[in-house]
Formats: sequence, structure tokens, C-alpha cells
Amino acid sequence: MRYIGCKRRLLPFIHQTMIKHNIEGKTFCDLFAGTATVGNYFKQLGFKIISSDLLYTSYVMQQVKIGINQMPSFERVAKHIGIIANQYRCYVHCYAQAIIDYLNQLNGIEGFIYQNYAAGGTQYQSVTRLYYTDCNAKKIDVIREIIEAWKQLGLINQAEFYILLYALLDEASKCANTTGTMSSFLKSYDRRSLRMIRLQLPNITPSFQQHQVYCRNSLDLLDEMDAVDILYLDPPYTNTQYAAAYHLLETIARWDFPNLYGVSGKRETASLHSPLSSKREAYDALKRIVASGRYRHLLMSYSNDSLMPHEALMWLFQQYGEVTVNTQLLKRYNSISLNDPRFNPRAYVEERLYYLKQLGRPACRERW
Repeated sequence: MRYIGCKRRLLPFIHQTMIKHNIEGKTFCDLFAGTATVGNYFKQLGFKIISSDLLYTSYVMQQVKIGINQMPSFERVAKHIGIIANQYRCYVHCYAQAIIDYLNQLNGIEGFIYQNYAAGGTQYQSVTRLYYTDCNAKKIDVIREIIEAWKQLGLINQAEFYILLYALLDEASKCANTTGTMSSFLKSYDRRSLRMIRLQLPNITPSFQQHQVYCRNSLDLLDEMDAVDILYLDPPYTNTQYAAAYHLLETIARWDFPNLYGVSGKRETASLHSPLSSKREAYDALKRIVASGRYRHLLMSYSNDSLMPHEALMWLFQQYGEVTVNTQLLKRYNSISLNDPRFNPRAYVEERLYYLKQLGRPACRERW
């Protein structure tokens, strides 16, 4: 999935930092789950995972990567559409790949995505949008409609619904005619967007744990949680609101046909805004988390290009315990043109992993 801020490249760094500082426990909580990559990694290591994110798109990813522990059978829907296991060499009582193959063979329809986000559907509107080729937009429409119909008819259970929707969102992200986020589209179709959408069956991480995933405001969820061993934070680094940056994936996930506005055809996302993407609100929001005390160990990923300065973070963390900072250089992602005055010429960004070991309740002090 194309998603800014994904920590896939930092997973070994996070794990090695935990080993270095003897950070142990049974519960691992990720309050800004995003693609659920970090939660999935620690699920594989045997932790009980608690994760949350405001976006329903993320909730779908959390369900597949964290909440679901084994591949469901898809038996009911397979029988409904006449799939025979031996014909597709399926595992006994598991028709998952056969269902994916069935969806990939469907002919497209001119639905909501085609009508609003492809050249053919928007050519007579005030803005011709090039988020998807006509063919891929129609394909997204038919697959999403079929998944929704199967859900409404009770032909797939919740786990099966999330797996199929995840597969569609993953492809819809990879074939989008954008630079990475979906805040805007390119002026002409690039090579990646010309590839035909073809769903892939996601991998399911087995586990004996009962993990918890939420589509919640993490600050509110924190107030209801019991203390966890490890609280991991990967808050937004910039003023980019993820709900707006991935508005199109959110629409495909929710399938609620929202009113659209602007050149990019965005949905209303005000209710999904994060205070940690606001320079004015970020510090107080983070302080609320740190001051909650619902953790033994707190880890936070943050870069040197982020909204809150390093000095402010150190001042805050030091009120609540011992803090250390581990760093790693990563190649910078930059979607801005070289000729744009906002272009950052630095090739690398310094990723910082703050580790706070809580020692006791802090004395009241004035803000830094």
C-alpha cells in the first residue's frame, strides 16, 4: 500500500532499540496504526496487540494484519457463485484464492468511482479528474459493489469482508495516478496507473492471542484503556491531514457516496482531523498521552522535520521519567518538483525514536 509515514523500513530499528533497552512485556499498543505495519510485526513476535486509528481505511488494514488470526473459508459465497474446490485446487474448506480470482474476472461498471475520478466519467464536468484510468475505475466500482452486496446478503462474514476490501484498497492505492497521497492527481497517466487492477490475497499472520483493533480517536480510547506494557506512538509528523490525503481510499472503504468538493473531488473530513497534525494543538495532545501514565514503556517515532521541535519533546518527556533518543538516517521521500520553492534539497531525514521509561508522577512545572 502506498502510504506516507509507513514504518516498514524502520521495523528492525524499532526492534533493536527495544532489545538495547531491555524493553519487555506482553501488550503492545499502537495508537496511530496507519497501515498496521508495526502492529503486525509485533504480532509476529507474540505480543498482544491493541491498535487504533481515526480512518476506516486503517481499520480495515488493522483487521486484516492484526485482528484476523487465520484465513476464513469463504465457503458460503463460493457455493453461491458455483465455485468447486477441486477446480481451483483450493485447500480443504478454503476458497479464498478462488474468490479473488472470481473478482478479478469481473467486467467493470460505470459507478461512483468512474463517474467522479476517471477521465471518461468527468470529461463533461468542470474538472476532468485523472485519478484512475477508465478501465481501472470501472473495475473498482464493480468489485466494491459485489463485496458490498455479498456482505448485505450475509454471504461473507466480517473477516471475509475485511480481507476482500483490503485487497481492493491495496490495489486502488497502487494504481492511483498520484505521487503518493491522494490530495491531487497527475496531469497525465503515469506508467504505474496504466496497469490493470488485479487483486492479491493478503497474508494472514497466525496468532493465539485475541487482539484488539479500533476505529477511534486514540486520545479518547486512551482514557478507557488499562495500562499496557509498551505504548508506541507514530503520530503525524507534518500538518498533512491523513483523512484529506487519502480521501479517495476512505470513500472506497466506506462506500457511502459522499458529496464531493474542489478540483480533487474530496469528501468532508473535518471530523477526522488529528490535533497532532496541527502545530498549535500537537504539543497539548501529546502531553495528554504522556501524562496518562497508561504504560510502562513509551516509544515514539518522530523525525527532525516534524512539527514539534526536539527540545520541546525532551522537556515534556523528562517530566515523566528517563528519556533516551535513538536515531537512524533514511532517504527522504519528496514528491515536490525540483523547481518548487518548497522543495527540500536534503537527501536524508533523521528518524528519531524517543524512549520514555516511566518512573513516577511528575511535579507540576510550567510549559517549556
